[in-house]
Amino acid sequence: GKRSAFAREKWVEAIGSVLGIGGAVWLALRMSGFNWAYVPFLLSSLTLTYLFHQKKMEWLTVQQAVFSVINLVGIYCWILQ
Repeated sequence: GKRSAFAREKWVEAIGSVLGIGGAVWLALRMSGFNWAYVPFLLSSLTLTYLFHQKKMEWLTVQQAVFSVINLVGIYCWILQ
């Protein structure tokens, strides 16, 4: 019901936030393999794009979608090249 939908929404929000925070800490501290921080950034952006789209938060959806593209560019430039 409504309660389980709310709980799922909160889990999606938490996962997206934790992935973004984790990637940021990884990159900022230049920890081993920090170029791979773009992977949790991408997963965070995709997760939050989905969440914001479901909640009809248009500008935040656009922001996270653009972050997803930027993170794909980061993966290409920092990992695949």
